[in-house]
Amino acid sequence: CVCVCVYHRVISTAMAGVVDAVVNAVCVAAVTVLLSVCVCGEDGGIEFRTLSDCNDENSVVNQFTFECQQCTDANASPSTADTLLTTRQDGVGIGCVCDFGFANSGSQSAPNCIMCAANEVVSVDGTLCLSCGTNSVFDSAQQSCICTSTNSIKVENTVNRSVECRPCASFEIALEYSCLRCPDNGMRLSGDTPCVCPSGTTDISGVCRNGDDGVAYQLRESDIQVYFEDSDRDVPSQLFLELLQRNWLLCDASNFENTTACESLANLCVLQLYDRQAGACNIYLDLIADVTLGQQAWTSWPVELPWLYHEQGLTEFENFHVPFEAANDKRFQFVGRFTTSRGLVLGMRPIDTQLQLCKDSADTSWQFLGVVVDYECVIDVETLKSAVEEIFPGVDDTIFIELFIEAADTHLLHPIPVAIDNYLLQGVRINTLRYNDRSSQFVRRFFLFDESSGVSDTSSNDDSIVRYAKEIVIRFNIESIGSGVRLPIMGVAYADATSSTLESESVAISFKSIYRTNIVKYNEALAGLLVIAIALAFIRAAFVSSSFKKRNFITLVDGRVLLTFIVSFCCALGTMYFWIVIGCSLYWFILFNAQADYLFSLPLPGNDDYLPPLLITACVLKLFEFVVLLHRKSTSDVFVVDWETPQRKIVVGERQVIATTVWRKNLVVNEWQELCATRKAPITRTIFFALIVIIGFSFQDFSENNPRTAPEHKGTEHYILRTSVIALSVLFGALVQFAFHTLFYDRFVENVVFQFIDLCVLSNLSVIVMDSKCHGYYIHGHSPHQQADVDMYTMLENLKKEAQDIAQTRGLEDSGDTFEVFLPQKLRDQWDSTLDKLEDSVEILRRVGFSTGDTDRMQNLVKTNNSLNQLFVKFIEHSFRDIDYVIKKRGFVERWFESTPEVRRGVFYEDPAMRFTESMMLGIELNVLVAEVAVFVLWDYLITNYVVAALLTVVVSWCLSFWYSTRTAANIATKTLTDGRFLI
Repeated sequence: CVCVCVYHRVISTAMAGVVDAVVNAVCVAAVTVLLSVCVCGEDGGIEFRTLSDCNDENSVVNQFTFECQQCTDANASPSTADTLLTTRQDGVGIGCVCDFGFANSGSQSAPNCIMCAANEVVSVDGTLCLSCGTNSVFDSAQQSCICTSTNSIKVENTVNRSVECRPCASFEIALEYSCLRCPDNGMRLSGDTPCVCPSGTTDISGVCRNGDDGVAYQLRESDIQVYFEDSDRDVPSQLFLELLQRNWLLCDASNFENTTACESLANLCVLQLYDRQAGACNIYLDLIADVTLGQQAWTSWPVELPWLYHEQGLTEFENFHVPFEAANDKRFQFVGRFTTSRGLVLGMRPIDTQLQLCKDSADTSWQFLGVVVDYECVIDVETLKSAVEEIFPGVDDTIFIELFIEAADTHLLHPIPVAIDNYLLQGVRINTLRYNDRSSQFVRRFFLFDESSGVSDTSSNDDSIVRYAKEIVIRFNIESIGSGVRLPIMGVAYADATSSTLESESVAISFKSIYRTNIVKYNEALAGLLVIAIALAFIRAAFVSSSFKKRNFITLVDGRVLLTFIVSFCCALGTMYFWIVIGCSLYWFILFNAQADYLFSLPLPGNDDYLPPLLITACVLKLFEFVVLLHRKSTSDVFVVDWETPQRKIVVGERQVIATTVWRKNLVVNEWQELCATRKAPITRTIFFALIVIIGFSFQDFSENNPRTAPEHKGTEHYILRTSVIALSVLFGALVQFAFHTLFYDRFVENVVFQFIDLCVLSNLSVIVMDSKCHGYYIHGHSPHQQADVDMYTMLENLKKEAQDIAQTRGLEDSGDTFEVFLPQKLRDQWDSTLDKLEDSVEILRRVGFSTGDTDRMQNLVKTNNSLNQLFVKFIEHSFRDIDYVIKKRGFVERWFESTPEVRRGVFYEDPAMRFTESMMLGIELNVLVAEVAVFVLWDYLITNYVVAALLTVVVSWCLSFWYSTRTAANIATKTLTDGRFLI
């Protein structure tokens, strides 16, 4: 079949045009015959089998054909194979071996089993039958050769086909086939007992020492205990029982020349997490007191012993810098020195991804200048163990690492200090992963995974505890622009759990590299701005509360004034804080993304960075201001003045009444309600535009904390950059809409403000809206024509006369249609007193149905409306001697500071800028937009997702807008004395 497939797929094509037709015909015929016997699959697939697919217990799986093959003797006859089994599985199920007492002269796939003689044994490799030779006898019970002399080993002589015995040296221990050297060179064979210390000495953990040394190197019970914080257990470690005393003695007795023992002692201290009160660390500190400290400018580096502690803290390495040009191709070169818990030195290797236990995201980008990484994963214990075993395959021991950074220009190695988050000083944690505290204890060595120190000398392996590095942080310090990078600092946080727990649960692992810039001057400038903002907010609140007091005719400071001051202070402070946050964010955004060469990093959150709490405070205050603004605008006093003179009688029941129709007023009130909620840049459209810019045009790429020194690296996003991206996108989207409305839509399509003023004039209705007792706005809608309640033809004729300038001009005393007004107190008192009489009647304006007494209430409302209408008509026409007003033009300074004049009589300031829109959404849209940006920024800061944050912002804006619209409709119905059922 293989030959047929080869021909069918290769040879037929290669021979085309080469062989003659006869040979080709013969080949085709042969192929046809062969194809009738075997089928060649086009995909070349084979059926895969495992040992469980084989029904016979004495079968194996052929590893080349994946077929089941029975283990039988190739030379045995069928009858013999049925009665005497001479072959069996090898225990794995992939080969056959001869049964006990048989030697295989064939192969594993086709064994030829030969029965050995009664006094012969099978060789270790199972291919020969051997007799018992020199110094050995055959033991029929064990079916093996036994050495007659003590402390001897077996040696197979394949030439003579015999098993001979050879004695080991007096300082060796005899195993079955090899001699093992005694742990101490002074140990000798004593009778039948191997490795016995000479007379006058004592065996102390495998070391022969004088009798007094047994007391000097005596261990306490607590010395071999390892404390595991998460499990809250002190484990009497079998590893410490085996290694601590022995290596202590060997290291000290050799005058620190036994480096293996000293390395092991130091690593045992690391397993106790450098606790100075723990056994191994206490012993290490006693030994280091007798050695010389200080080498290569490091004052705490011992000369004879392994280096564990940075005794000087930050002061010992804060003056070491790695200049930018020292990094080859913007990359730092890290080197690790590796040892085991038994003191074996594995050597030094370059560090690539060995420290990253999240292998799915492991790369070397964190070694490049300025690159910030944050890798997190959840893995099971087997994956964790395999990740550690990849560092040194075949090393079945805890591996300890000392980290160095290599200067590319001098090729000198600088030791990197390590802070263990679990380090305890007198039972108290003094280290954190921020590593800024000068009281922190820095050390040299660390490990990634340890399952040996948690094995108790009294318990089973099921109760053993495993410790692993759950978080690794490497922090670089940028001292100042252009001066270089301080020596990196590494932080490790450990977690532990029982082995049985880890077998059923996964663990969370993280690896981070962070850069910290010296932002002392930046924080000083920020603090100065905050002080200025507080002072300006206080001044602004004082001014607003003073204006509120004047505009509401309040003579003494009361609770209303104090409340206004507090609210105004919070609103002003929120605005200033917000723009400080945006300004700082844009400052970092521009400098970071514009730098051609890496000079500085972004502020590190939670590390001397005061912007996050300021951002949250500013956004919350802006949201509060948003609510306050909507509340104020939805509670304004509004009244519609009707200038129409009744000209015809209207039949009401059985009587005729001279009155005007109500539809003109209902139309104007409806348009006013709609105008109050109108916006040039609705939040939905603005957010949609921002998302297109951020995601569609990949503007979000500028939010990555990526200096672009590492090739093909996608950096983590920084909240400062995200804040800038959101602010720029939303404000740019709003600016485009404002520009479109101002330059095109309002000019060439429609201007809703001018249209409303025209509607008022055509309806012969004026609108008064007051945001305080005396301050507000007035839209003069007195028609220049005699009547407004006319048919279509008359209305068109009136417009034609006005266009031909043969009718009276619009406006109040030739001063325009819109005014900012300050009403006299006497007029306001009459207005309020008239409305106070309607407290029991106005609720009918918000009801759907009628109840008993509603007819009388409606008549009372109509009379009150007529009274107020006559009051305002007479006031505007100067019909009162003691209640009058003047028309003025307001200066720039007065308008800028929103000053309040002395209101002895009313003042009407001309308003060509249409400032009356400040009583509705159009006039506060910029404030509302900034508040919505603040909400967007706050949501994104909390959840770090542009789309979700945008949707939540829209939801918040919709909810507040619905609340505002509902309150506005109820307020307009009550204040204008209009039936709320006619407000659409």
